[in-house]
Amino acid sequence: HEGGRTYCDTSRVWIDDYRKNLVMGLAPGGVVKTWLMGVCTDAIEVSRVQGRIVEKGPDQGRTNGRYALELEPESRAYIDKFGIPYGSW
Repeated sequence: HEGGRTYCDTSRVWIDDYRKNLVMGLAPGGVVKTWLMGVCTDAIEVSRVQGRIVEKGPDQGRTNGRYALELEPESRAYIDKFGIPYGSW
């Protein structure tokens, strides 16, 4: 919650700013990292967690022929055709 004074290389000025962006990254093996970032401020890693496979998959099962999570038709067609490569996460 604390702001900070930092030098911004792109504009070559000193600014007072906050880290106000939470960025998430997904890596192979199901590792998820999050960083707190801001304009011209160094990123701070705030978490690193290991994901796990949910046995029912991303849809959590179908209800009355509908998926629990509604996806765009193109996305749904791709998943129906190729599945989700859980092992590659």
